[in-house]
Amino acid sequence: MQVSVEQSGNIERKMTISVPAERVDSEINKQLQRLSKQVKVPGFRPGKVPMKIMRSRYLGQVTQDVIGDLIQSSYQEALGQEAMRPAGPPSIETSSGGEGKDLEYTATFEVFPDLKTLALTDLKIERAVCEISDQDIETTLESLRRQRINWKKMEGEAKEGCRVILDFTGSVDGTSFPGSEGKAMPVVIGSDSLVAGFEAQLIGIKEGEERSLTVTFPDDYHAKELAGKEAVFEVKVTEVAEEELPEINDELAEAFGVKEGGMEKFREEIKENLLREAEDRLVIITRDTVFQAVLENNEIDLPQVLVGQERDLLIETAEKEQPDIKKDENMQAMYGKLAERRVALGLILAEITENEKMRPDAKAVETRLHKLAENYEDPASFVEWYKSDSQRLSEIEAQVLENMVVDKLLEDAEIIDRIVSFQELVNPATIEPGKQE
Repeated sequence: MQVSVEQSGNIERKMTISVPAERVDSEINKQLQRLSKQVKVPGFRPGKVPMKIMRSRYLGQVTQDVIGDLIQSSYQEALGQEAMRPAGPPSIETSSGGEGKDLEYTATFEVFPDLKTLALTDLKIERAVCEISDQDIETTLESLRRQRINWKKMEGEAKEGCRVILDFTGSVDGTSFPGSEGKAMPVVIGSDSLVAGFEAQLIGIKEGEERSLTVTFPDDYHAKELAGKEAVFEVKVTEVAEEELPEINDELAEAFGVKEGGMEKFREEIKENLLREAEDRLVIITRDTVFQAVLENNEIDLPQVLVGQERDLLIETAEKEQPDIKKDENMQAMYGKLAERRVALGLILAEITENEKMRPDAKAVETRLHKLAENYEDPASFVEWYKSDSQRLSEIEAQVLENMVVDKLLEDAEIIDRIVSFQELVNPATIEPGKQE
């Protein structure tokens, strides 16, 4: 068998393979012999069919099968001979083959990029650090307090912050549309939960009053038949109420499960919860920042076959929520970019873990499992459930291994800590991984 390899691109290879006619003919004859023991031909006992008849009836089919098998086996032999590792299946183009002929074909495929020279040291990392302040605690307390809001019926005109209960009918060009009628719908004025302009026109309305409201649906409204259209709503208010917040006292603490220690204990628990949430978010932000720095420091030739597979997987998952996603070119492009990032990071992580001979730390896996289990009523059962399935457990091991890689990269990085508030932390848009101010 003769093999020649041409480098047709940075990571694309064209491998031409020639299998001698003797091997082709030998395989054809073996196949015909095996087949002769199985086929039934009138006038002949099984296994006694003359080879001349076998060749006249089955040579074409057998030759095709043999060529297919030889391409598969010789391709694998050639890869081993040339020490090549393809990133995906090849494209095969056959130039010759058949009985009495050499089988010659060209396999075109992508190989994995050489990542031996990755630039992984001297990364510049801006690491977010969060300190929970008294203001963060009070902001969270106020948010929890609003979860216990009580609406008190009132006389007089509705104002910003009031809740109105209303019946409504809507129309576009005098015609009703799906969802254009409703009864006893609660609307908090100023919540911006409805089409722009709707709530503002309710200011000053009283119980029992009827009004005609005119609004315009936005151009990107989810119901395409209404996008950009002007609509008229006839509304009648059946109740106006103003908010009544509970006092910040021991009763509020008890309402949230703090039986002893009152508000002091409640604030301590709020701080502990904020610290845990901040820690989880900082791990994610630091990981993304480190990975972004690695990607910016290294230009990698990505096997398009892997990118395509990853993109298709992402879109297939997204289709469950957005069935028409394949028709959206912008979303297609976005998932294409995301696929490139994921493939690049996957290759880099694999290279680092292989070079450093990293394996998931058993204690870290156990710690991660128990941390996840804290959110469940029966933590022990949750841990056992994860451990009972090797695929589920491998997901946790992959997370631990990823964190180990991040820690390794941080050891050799130039780190600048930037203190952020908890409110910044919970608003991802305010912290861009890798961005220097």
